[in-house]
Amino acid sequence: MVYRWEIAPHWEDEHHIEIAIAQVDAVGSVLVRSELLSCWPYRYDELEVELNRVGLRAEMSTFNPEAENYMVVASKV
Repeated sequence: MVYRWEIAPHWEDEHHIEIAIAQVDAVGSVLVRSELLSCWPYRYDELEVELNRVGLRAEMSTFNPEAENYMVVASKV
């Protein structure tokens, strides 16, 4: 699997992620499929505001500004 990120010039603009996979069959033929997805990144504080806006609150979070990834578990208020 290959990921290609297209970062927009401005944070609030539409960004793109292309995900591609290659399948090699028994005779060596390669079939490639890809999908281009749109995304709009957000900051952690914006996520908390949006969760609250829709009636959820973060129960658990691994957020760390130094980390590349994090996980949030939310539940209804």
